[in-house]
Amino acid sequence: HDGPLLEDAEAQTRDRARYLEKTFYPEVRATFVLAQRLSVDPLEVRGSGSRAFALLQFLATSYLRFGVDANHNGRVSLFEPEDAIASCANYLVGYGWRRGISRTEQRSVIWGYNHSEAYIEAVLTIADQVAALRRELSDLPKNNFLAEPQGKNTAPCIGLAALEVARRNSSAV
Repeated sequence: HDGPLLEDAEAQTRDRARYLEKTFYPEVRATFVLAQRLSVDPLEVRGSGSRAFALLQFLATSYLRFGVDANHNGRVSLFEPEDAIASCANYLVGYGWRRGISRTEQRSVIWGYNHSEAYIEAVLTIADQVAALRRELSDLPKNNFLAEPQGKNTAPCIGLAALEVARRNSSAV
């Protein structure tokens, strides 16, 4: 006869199935929508083990919800730094980032993006360093400061800086 152990296993299986459907089905569906918008095969939308991709490691639902065509080329591409940066800002504002929020509120907003205390600490430390540098070099315009976007090496930062310099003065780069 079916005992409590089997009933418990069935209940756990049903709970897990509901969780997976709630968590992953929206991402699968969004991946198909995104692939259609980008005119690519859905199987070509590759990313990390959690299906996060592009410069920001966005999930497909975040790409669709927060993506911004910042360079005004008619499409959102989170592989392009201008779109990626604007989309990241849009994401953070969407989750409550406002000028002047407390450190605790900042941590809470970033936690929504990445559930890692080490990641949050790194982001806030870099922000503090940029702010300190801006104070120290206060005679330079604020928009002359660019932080390294990935914190792994300087190549992405150099590329981002070159894009910004070219945007400001097309004959400079």
